[in-house]
Amino acid sequence: MNWFGTFEKTVQLIRDYYWIALIPIVLWALLESINKEKDIEQNFAESYGEIYNSTSVYKKASKNNYRYKFKYNGVEYFGSPIGSWLDGISVGKIYKVEFSSKDPQHSRMNFEIEYSKKIIQNKEGKLDTVIIPTSELQLELPTDLNNRFQKLKKLN
Repeated sequence: MNWFGTFEKTVQLIRDYYWIALIPIVLWALLESINKEKDIEQNFAESYGEIYNSTSVYKKASKNNYRYKFKYNGVEYFGSPIGSWLDGISVGKIYKVEFSSKDPQHSRMNFEIEYSKKIIQNKEGKLDTVIIPTSELQLELPTDLNNRFQKLKKLN
């Protein structure tokens, strides 16, 4: 038997039984996912993450693969969940990130409540940034415009 005949038989064998090689890979991915979730539950911590990029999911028109970043103990970490742009998720938005305090690379973004940054003046008179739910964000008008609105209210 020549070398080429042996090669053909090997290729045919691989074609017939390639699915057997996929079983350990699928099992490993499943166990890794379960361990990640268990780690987050046991060492639960929260932060806020900002979406900085998104790409569409192949053959899923409304789904996007979002990339987010968050900080924990001064170190920046990254994650990549799948969500729907139909839910209003887009680049630049802020959501809570749940992660493991032992291994912050194990994280997941919670898309339930959108948050916004608000700049306030603290007790010492310095500017500070706080993160609040976007639904609680109030529109702050300049003083002269606010006074004009108050005059209009009084006239009506």
